[in-house]
Amino acid sequence: NELIGGYAGKWMPDTPGNRERAMKIFDIWAGASDSNPVDGIERALRTYGKAGRSMSIYVFGDDYTGKTYDDVIDNVTKLNTVGGKHLAKIHGVGFRSLRTTDHFAILMRELSKRNGGTFLALKDQ
Repeated sequence: NELIGGYAGKWMPDTPGNRERAMKIFDIWAGASDSNPVDGIERALRTYGKAGRSMSIYVFGDDYTGKTYDDVIDNVTKLNTVGGKHLAKIHGVGFRSLRTTDHFAILMRELSKRNGGTFLALKDQ
C-alpha cells in the first residue's frame, strides 16, 4: 500500500508542499507490517524499474521475519539486473534497538552491496 494516496504507479512530484505533507504523515503514521521488505522491493522494481532510468530504492526498517537470505538476495538481484546493469541502486537504513534482531541488517547489507547501494545502521541509545 502507498503511504500517500493518489500516487499509485506514478512518481510524486518533488515540491516543497509534497515534502511537507509526507513529513506530516510520518508524524501520525501508526502502520504495522510483517517486517519483510522483500515484497515492497520487488514491487518497486517491477513497477518503476526501467533500463536506462536512474533510480534508487531506500528501505527503512528494524527487522526481517523472512526465513531465508540467499534465495531472496539472489532473486532480488536477478530482478534488478537487465543487460548486466542494475535497474536501481538499493539502499538500506536499519534501526537497531533492544527489541530487534540482526536479521534486517544481514539482509539489507548484502542486498545493498550486490545492488550498488549503501547500508547504514542506526542504534537506539
